[in-house]
Amino acid sequence: MSWAWRRLASPRWGITLLLIAFLIVGVIYSVVTPLFEAPDESEHFFYVVHLAQGRGLPIQPPAGPGGLWQQEGSQPPLYYALAALLTASLDTSDAPALLWENIYANLGNPLYPANKNRFVHTEAEAWPFRDAVLALHLARWLSLLMGAGTVYLIYRIVTERWPGRRDLALATAALTAFTPQFLFISSAVSNDNLITLLSTLTTWLVARRCGADAHAAPAATVDENRPRIGAADRRGFFPFVRVHPRSSAAISRADVFILGLVLGLAALTKLSGLLLWPLAGLFLLLANGRRQPLRRTLAELGLVFGIALAVSGWWYVRNWQLYGDLTGIGPMLAIVGRRGQPLSLLNLSHQFEGLRISYWALFGWFNLLLPGWIYRVFDGFAVVALLGLGWGWLNGLRREVPGTSESAWHLTSLHLLPLAWIAAFLMSLIRWTLLTPGTQGRLLFPAAWAISLLLMLGWDSLSTRPSRSPKTLRQAQGKLSKVARAAWLAVPLVPLAALALAAPFAVIRPAYARPPLIAADAVPAMARLTPVQHGESVRCIGGMIEPATARPGDTVWATVYWEVLRPVDRDYSVFIHLTDRQGQSVAEANGWPGLGSYPTRLWQPGTVIVDRHPVVIPPDAAAQVVLRADIGLFLPGDSSDSARPPDGASTANVIGTVRLLPRRIEPARPAHPLTVSLEDGITLLGYDLTPTGPVTPGQMLTLALYWQATRRPAADYTVFVHLRPADGPNLAQADGVPLGGDWPTSAWAPGQPIADPHTLAIPAGIPAGAYALWIGMYRPADLTRLTLSAAGARINDNALYLGDVIVK
Repeated sequence: MSWAWRRLASPRWGITLLLIAFLIVGVIYSVVTPLFEAPDESEHFFYVVHLAQGRGLPIQPPAGPGGLWQQEGSQPPLYYALAALLTASLDTSDAPALLWENIYANLGNPLYPANKNRFVHTEAEAWPFRDAVLALHLARWLSLLMGAGTVYLIYRIVTERWPGRRDLALATAALTAFTPQFLFISSAVSNDNLITLLSTLTTWLVARRCGADAHAAPAATVDENRPRIGAADRRGFFPFVRVHPRSSAAISRADVFILGLVLGLAALTKLSGLLLWPLAGLFLLLANGRRQPLRRTLAELGLVFGIALAVSGWWYVRNWQLYGDLTGIGPMLAIVGRRGQPLSLLNLSHQFEGLRISYWALFGWFNLLLPGWIYRVFDGFAVVALLGLGWGWLNGLRREVPGTSESAWHLTSLHLLPLAWIAAFLMSLIRWTLLTPGTQGRLLFPAAWAISLLLMLGWDSLSTRPSRSPKTLRQAQGKLSKVARAAWLAVPLVPLAALALAAPFAVIRPAYARPPLIAADAVPAMARLTPVQHGESVRCIGGMIEPATARPGDTVWATVYWEVLRPVDRDYSVFIHLTDRQGQSVAEANGWPGLGSYPTRLWQPGTVIVDRHPVVIPPDAAAQVVLRADIGLFLPGDSSDSARPPDGASTANVIGTVRLLPRRIEPARPAHPLTVSLEDGITLLGYDLTPTGPVTPGQMLTLALYWQATRRPAADYTVFVHLRPADGPNLAQADGVPLGGDWPTSAWAPGQPIADPHTLAIPAGIPAGAYALWIGMYRPADLTRLTLSAAGARINDNALYLGDVIVK
């Protein structure tokens, strides 16, 4: 291996390469994700625009043009001020024109396949960026730099604890850097990026300060090549603090100022920044308690918090003066909405599923999922890593550190700092969830360093075999070579990095793509229909619905081929109705064309738009029915023009049918079983007759015939039921398509039994006696009957005799 390659492969160069990779992939996310398609990005951006245009701080409730910031106007201003400084020289007066809202936007439901875009996106967003579009991308890249700073600080935090384990530090930083959701949020305009950076910076400052004397102080004889999960040394109460009992160094004035400044800036970034104050204070108190008098430690903490208060206190005083609310949460909740009813513990536990999914990857407005199996892999990795964490802790309890007499409390101290960080932000998230719907994984990113560290510690511990012998303690931790150790750490990281790189192209970009545009002669032959004019501007020249067979709860897709004849000056919606034989709607869907991405005002004459729409069939829909798919255009909210296409009168347009089968197929259990074969693969399995005894004139007779097809019949046949005397014409008859016309024979699925009821009225005044009941099928086009065959059955003119009906 050449010297240059060895240097690039070294851990010190590893963090540089990781940061470069993070920035490259982050830029890809920022460019691929359309404007404002990250959570609350439009509101965050218009807060930036408001400041950049010199309008001062927003005042809630929002009013006038400045109201585009919505609930985010209640947020502390630091992030927005930094972005405003970066973009102040740009003309952002065109920013409101970028907000073309999709009225059917699907926010928060990742299982519904349409309307993923909150806004309609036009060529104004394309490269080269200019004006407001450029300003937004600059703000996104500022966020990305903050994300890179977070990744770097995570690396530094781990190296403070294990100077000899830069591979572990790099792996922990990489786990955060390549988490797809972290990349997605880091490439969006959001104050989450700054609070995450400041939270991680606070951890590093405290860890670095408390560990500063450690490297100069004598330490216990412990192997530093591997992190011993639970193995104690003289590091005080926390793993990042190397404290010697005789050390008495105090916090310098520079340290006090910097820590106080960072805590104050965190409180000026987001309310959750206030959580850093007690966390940092408690950590410093416990860490310094063993090396200097308590009074001195409290004085230093008072100075830290005094500086933090001086930096951020004015914002909270302003909130009190404007709203009578120090935090400003009241005005925010008035806009975003409070939770309607309190969450039960059961419902709160259900929020965990969305939390864990949105921590790893949930793009867009919480509506773009990765394939389901990927989340199961994430879950498996987390479970294995946490088991490894517990295994390592138990291992540590069985070990002794030469020259020390550490207790189990000190062994447990390794996990306290990251656990405390996670617990604090998790409790804050739970509190927020109790107030308003908002269980989002990004709200845990200020503790991302702690989550990644614990997961990688647990994963790393699985590569070490435990040793009970004090003599072999150092050897037990170093059995694996550095290459094998690094390879083990890379096992979850390599596929994670590949996933992070693929997600923008495989998941995000397709969700916002416009529908295909084709020539009229490119419409597939199977989809071509007789053109149906929708006014003077548009006509439908083709359509289909897939799949042709569905069950309650399924989703079917309607594809419509619209030919644009003239420009359309209004935003029409497409409707798809699945109706039964009586015209009753069983399922329907409304939306803008192109799954919300291509409203009619963008349509260009001379093009054919391949427009697909999903239709979800209700789970309780009555099955064994053929549904007709009707499509058309209408203007939402305009009763005079509803269901009217552009420039003309309403026009029905059928593009196909759907066979709706029952979710559960019940076996046929006729009271009178038979085996009668008819043409075209049809079999009569038996029948039920109600009432079973004698009937009177004028009474209704119900005959249920049980059919089954061995293959799908090629045509629609009519069932006949005749009642006649032994010799003579029919006295009563009931002819009809199976299931009253809802389930014609051409829709029958092979092997599916069909209970087909027919009602026959006994004529009034009919003489008492026995009357024969005959059934069969015929072709409605020419009235020819289907051939019948059955062993031992009475058949006459391809009619099957079922028995006599006794009229009294």
